[in-house]
Amino acid sequence: DGKLSIDEFIDWCLSAGLEEDTKTVVVCGAGCEEINGKYDSAGEWDGKPMYICADTGMQLWWNTEWRIGRTNDYYYTCQDEVAIGGVWGVARWQANGATCPPAPTLQWNLPFEVPVVTGVESPRIAAEDIEAGSPHVLGWSVNCVHVFIAGFIRFQGDAEATWSDENRFDRRLAEHFVELGVPSSQVVLLMDDEGTVSGAQSALRQLCCAAYPGDLLLVYWGSHGFLPCGAESQMWSTSAFDGSVSGTDLMDIIRACFKGSHLFIAADSCFSGCLPEVAESYAGDELKVFAISSTARGQTAWSSWRFCRCLLRGFKGEATSDGGGAMSLGDFARYARSEMAFYAHGYPECADAGFDTSRIISADSVAKDPDSPIGKRISGKNGRGIITNISGDGEVSVEFCEPEGQDLLDVASTKPFTWRKFDRFQAVEFKWWKWTNWYDATVTDTFEHLYLISFDAHDEHPAAGTIWAPAECIRLPGEGGAGVKISGAGCDCINGVYQIDGEYSGRPVFTCSASGFQLWHNGQWRIGKTNDYYYVCNEDDIVGGMYELASFQANPATAEPAPEVWPTKVAVTGAGCDSVNGVYELDGEWSSKPMYTCKASGFIIWYNHEWRIGKTNDYYYMCKERSALGGSWEVATFQANPETTAPAPSVLMTL
Repeated sequence: DGKLSIDEFIDWCLSAGLEEDTKTVVVCGAGCEEINGKYDSAGEWDGKPMYICADTGMQLWWNTEWRIGRTNDYYYTCQDEVAIGGVWGVARWQANGATCPPAPTLQWNLPFEVPVVTGVESPRIAAEDIEAGSPHVLGWSVNCVHVFIAGFIRFQGDAEATWSDENRFDRRLAEHFVELGVPSSQVVLLMDDEGTVSGAQSALRQLCCAAYPGDLLLVYWGSHGFLPCGAESQMWSTSAFDGSVSGTDLMDIIRACFKGSHLFIAADSCFSGCLPEVAESYAGDELKVFAISSTARGQTAWSSWRFCRCLLRGFKGEATSDGGGAMSLGDFARYARSEMAFYAHGYPECADAGFDTSRIISADSVAKDPDSPIGKRISGKNGRGIITNISGDGEVSVEFCEPEGQDLLDVASTKPFTWRKFDRFQAVEFKWWKWTNWYDATVTDTFEHLYLISFDAHDEHPAAGTIWAPAECIRLPGEGGAGVKISGAGCDCINGVYQIDGEYSGRPVFTCSASGFQLWHNGQWRIGKTNDYYYVCNEDDIVGGMYELASFQANPATAEPAPEVWPTKVAVTGAGCDSVNGVYELDGEWSSKPMYTCKASGFIIWYNHEWRIGKTNDYYYMCKERSALGGSWEVATFQANPETTAPAPSVLMTL
């Protein structure tokens, strides 16, 4: 049948009277060219043979691991017992600065070329068979598919699991391929303590060695991920149960052992966007690669198996698309990127090196219904979420992003998910989650509510960087320093301007310097002092919400009416008419509502039966909601300036 087993190959060698020359080892394919060459036997070291290259003086020897290089100056290492056929990687300890991937392969100096196996038919099945429902994985017959899945929530030495066991999708993903018809012997699932470094590498090696030319290898690895600040993608590593495995480690094994033709590899960890770059560097005529990550190379992220869920939905035909029907690999990549952006602020990176993204991942997908609330992305009292079901009585079931969870909401309390709009190459200020201060930055790209931000090195980040970040991490220059104005309270001592004064429970605290009263959040927004409350608001937004008299630990002097709370600064962004965008500062009142003026342009935001942006009798955008902040703005239709264009802007307060 054209296939040659190892035993048959040995018999063929012996029958031909050929013997291997065990005194000379050939090192080839190393990224560092000076390592390549013939190494002759030079005695032993630590009970194992030692070899030296006469041309370069480089050595090959054993010292707890196989090493190539010189004493205390290593280029490549191999932790297998045998150097020939073992998996080599770039040295990580006392490594020569010139070493680089790919790692080499080693072979005996044979006096002939190994015969190439021929006569294996292509495993790809016809498109019409896919449409007819024939079991397949990306167009390969299930018998020609090899699956390696490693998922970790527990690690050696940890007292408890890092993440919850609930909703694990790694097992479900493995079960799907078995149910589809992939032989169980070709599906490897390692979870937690099953996935030691040596065990995972050995299992991947064995799986790869079982493949035939033309086969498909599918790899998923979900765990912790690490990348030193400012380091190249090749330095990315991910946790196994008892240690770490780098992306180059995984790819070295695949390149050395996998005899198939195509690799689909997915990484689900912090900084996993490094893997597509690493995997692509190993692609070539003999290996076509498609790689996808759960997030970008500079992002920390774990999404509670949601990326693995994306994979499962894609392969099962349960991913959503605009029109339904067959989903290509390219369509799936766009679906996964949108899902991970919304759920986890992640930006999955992709690399296609000859794999062909037109391949069909599933003959089916779920068509989006524009008239149904199911699948709609909303903002509610617990933040971002997706409506998953209609429960009747005006309630909907919502899956929330952060924190993860499910809840029933009155549909009237939800609003469509919106975000602040910024343009490419726009100058902004940027504050990452754990930073204390805001820093100058530039928007270099956009995707839905994420922005690719470029920034210089500073005290809180010692290297210049580029990172995908959500809109809430970005503001306009000069937007900082916003406080709130409380007005209209029946208890007049509460009225005044409150400036930001630290945090409580992860939310800002505002203090009025004139009265000492504070505005803070503790399950609800409260105005007053500790255990002495005047007014409260049960809505999530700090400003524009409906305040009412406190009923718990209330000060006896509190009185109707409840006040309104407004910001002292707002930012207008994303308007189609760019001259409208900018920072607007509180500038009095109109119709008992705050009025804001942009000093740079002279435009005004004010209320007159509706919120308006523009100038008197010369309007650009309008909002008919009670609050200008976060409301749905639209292009003016009454006394509209002829230069106004869509889209309408966002009007928000950023602290």
